[in-house]
Formats: sequence, C-alpha cells, structure tokens
Amino acid sequence: MHDPIGQKTLEIMAQARHYNIWLYRQIKPYLSGSIAEVGSGTGTFTQKLIKDNYQVTTLDINQDYSAQIVLDLQTTNSPRQLFNKFDTIVALNTLEHVEHADRAMNNLYTMLKTSGRLVILVPAGKWAFGSLDKSLGHFKRYDPQELVELLSQAGFKVDVVRSLNFLGIWGWWWNSKITRRQVLPAWQVKLFDYLSLPWLWIESFVRFPFGLSLLAIAAK
Repeated sequence: MHDPIGQKTLEIMAQARHYNIWLYRQIKPYLSGSIAEVGSGTGTFTQKLIKDNYQVTTLDINQDYSAQIVLDLQTTNSPRQLFNKFDTIVALNTLEHVEHADRAMNNLYTMLKTSGRLVILVPAGKWAFGSLDKSLGHFKRYDPQELVELLSQAGFKVDVVRSLNFLGIWGWWWNSKITRRQVLPAWQVKLFDYLSLPWLWIESFVRFPFGLSLLAIAAK
C-alpha cells in the first residue's frame, strides 16, 4: 500500500516537536506493560515509547513503513497470535482511515489482555472535514458521543474522552475548507508548533469544548 501524501504529511507533522512532546505527555500516564502501537506510521511516537523503555510492537497496514506486523484492522478477525496479547494499545490518528470502524474496534478489543487499556486519538469536528481529510484517506471526523458509542459497542468501558488542540482545528479548517489544500504546508506546522506553546500549557489544565482531536481512554 503506497501512500505518498500520507507519508509526506507524517514527515511534516514530525516537525511539530513541541506538540508531539506535549501529546505524548498527555497519554503517558495511561501506558503500561506490553504495548501495541497500531498505525505506527513513520515512528514518531515509537521512538518516544522505546526511549522510555516500553516493550513495543508496531503494527500498520502500510508496508512502506517499518512496522513489525502488517495488519488491516478491518479483517473479520485479528490474527490469533495477537489475541489477549497486550496490556496497552495505542492508536493515534488511525481509526479515521478505517471504513468499517466497528470491525476495527472489535479487533482492538480482542488484542487486549483482560483489564487492558486502549489509548486512542481521532480527528474531531465534523464541520472541519474537507480537502485535507480527503487527500489523507479519512472516512470521517468524530464527535465525542459517536466515539463513546463505538467503544461501548465493542465492549470497552470508557474512562476518559476529551478534546485536544483547540488552536489547531482553526488551522485545519482554514487549509481544508477555505484554501482546500491537499497537504499541510511545512512552514505552517512549524509556526503552529511555536505559537501553540502557551495554548498547550493551558490545555494541560483546562478542557476546551472542542479541538482538532479527541483523546479517549478505555478499558477492556
């Protein structure tokens, strides 16, 4: 599966160093034991997990990336060797690429050990869906209730759902709905990475009603 726009976007987003560090800090309290990173891409967060000495297995549908296991989450059943295998599954900006999200969620559930935890990040704000989403192969952006229902139907107990990156969604809306770009400009991402620092600090303590992403933490 060759995805030049997706790969280019991942490379550009890897330059948002401050944001990626901040996002990792938001999910780190929920990480433990053996970890599966589903949709590992070019490895931006894999490197952080390895640096913190987590036992990590990387999975991705794209063979061009360096994932240890090539996996399509939409298969009827995940491979048997992955059943009840992981203490934590991390899926950052992955579910939006899946047409049959219910199948994917069921597979993630079976891959977790009893009392295992899912850490999932998805794009938020249906009103911001546009050219960027289409060029990246996104099927949708999620609202909180929709994500909770999807998790609950698969058997998960949802502990946390919160919006992240209040500032970022305005840039996404502008580029995706107004200027209709196919790829985020690298200079904008770098500029955002510096301008967003005070906003991200505030978001560590204050929850805004909406943002670019939804973070959910759910237990098996």
